[in-house]
Amino acid sequence: MHKNIEPTIAKMPDKKLIAWFGIIGGISLIVAFLYPQFGLLTLTSLTVISLAYRYPRAGVWAMLIYMPFAGTVTYGIGGGNMLWRWMVDFFYIPAAIALFLRNFQQGKSLPHPKVLMLPLGLLLATCLLTLLSVNGWQQFVEPLAENEQPLMMGLMGGKALLGYCPLMVCAYWLMRDRRDFLFLTRLLLILAIVCCTLSFIQYGMLRAGVCQNTNELAGEDLFRASLDARCFVGGALFYSPQHNAIDLPGTFLNPITWAWFLISTAFFSFASTLSEPSKLWRIIGIGTIICIFIATLLSGQGVALILVPTAWIILLAVTLSTAKRAIAVGAVIALMFAIALAIAPDFFQARVESLIGRWQYAPPPQWLYEQFNWIVQENIGLLGQGLGRATNSARIFGATRLIESYHGKLLYEIGPLGILAFLSWIFALLYLTFKSWYSLRDERWRSYGICFWIFLVVITVFPFYNPLRITPINILYWFFVGVLLKLPKLEGEI
Repeated sequence: MHKNIEPTIAKMPDKKLIAWFGIIGGISLIVAFLYPQFGLLTLTSLTVISLAYRYPRAGVWAMLIYMPFAGTVTYGIGGGNMLWRWMVDFFYIPAAIALFLRNFQQGKSLPHPKVLMLPLGLLLATCLLTLLSVNGWQQFVEPLAENEQPLMMGLMGGKALLGYCPLMVCAYWLMRDRRDFLFLTRLLLILAIVCCTLSFIQYGMLRAGVCQNTNELAGEDLFRASLDARCFVGGALFYSPQHNAIDLPGTFLNPITWAWFLISTAFFSFASTLSEPSKLWRIIGIGTIICIFIATLLSGQGVALILVPTAWIILLAVTLSTAKRAIAVGAVIALMFAIALAIAPDFFQARVESLIGRWQYAPPPQWLYEQFNWIVQENIGLLGQGLGRATNSARIFGATRLIESYHGKLLYEIGPLGILAFLSWIFALLYLTFKSWYSLRDERWRSYGICFWIFLVVITVFPFYNPLRITPINILYWFFVGVLLKLPKLEGEI
């Protein structure tokens, strides 16, 4: 265990701690007696909340570790109960509260408070105005559909939009020195290797027939991920060798979240391979890149097949003139592609043909235009249709729309004023993180910084899907904003 992971709240006496966990155990036994399916969940969640609050730094690290396996736990242990998926928040929320309390008590300030205050204030004001006027009007004036709660929907939508923003401050405080930073980058490498290895086993079980394929399905169901076909880890998938079609979820809930995990780790693994001070961990970084490449080919996800190689090409282009190791890393990546083409040309060609076929069937620019055109025709007004109205997690409180573009989703929910406020906030963060990177002088730190910053840029401007609303991007994005802002203060450590 990393020795800097330590309690950051005043220690409770052992007797009180034992008594507290005795109470948790008693509550869990009562719940298990009344509702057997919630007994383990109650015990786990109360324990996680308690420990995350008492040990907030460890709570944040545990959240990052649990995040890639939340889908596997949800369906493998929790039987599909979505509360297991929310265990990420049970780590995050109490840990964040404790970190804020401790650091404010010590007089520590927020990073760049004056520059960010205006755009954040505008965004919060716009969201609050939408919640009170639009969601409030729907709640108290318009006739409600059965079981619809627009205000609760708005709160869920607000949580999805801004709930993980405090992570950037948590990450800023979490990165105290060189050891914390290297612990983070190395942890991400280990998580990527473990998750990719589990996905290889998943694919092998499907190929060997240990898990059922989806050949027996017909029509659109044949190409739709299903929980009935779940195999080993993760959630919904489909695998139809007869039609050369596959969508794997890895360790995540569904294939699209797995794809974005591969995309994000493509940036972080490249950064570590290029800038890691330890030769051993640079070798592990190369192994991680190879694992991500293979997992991307096996996943069947077109967005990953496009963005993972694109990310590496962009990172090579921007680091080639400043990082001495960039040529070696580029040679390894090129060799990896050449070997893949030589060993399995048919497999590689099949993946490319599948990607082309999907693009031709539903060209992303066309449906992006159609979605924005539909939103404009909906007469959404200046404040939109209400917070949560296009948020999947808010559907338990009423009907929601499926809008597969993050910017379109924001436009529909909070209107033109809201999306302008959000873009001003997000581009202020990009500006500050760019300044943070630009101020770095050490070659190694600059390589780390530019890889992280380009990751933020790609997620911010990517138009065809809404990665900022889904795990893991909704966590990693905000976390690495804080890491980037802290890099200048850590530069002298390496």
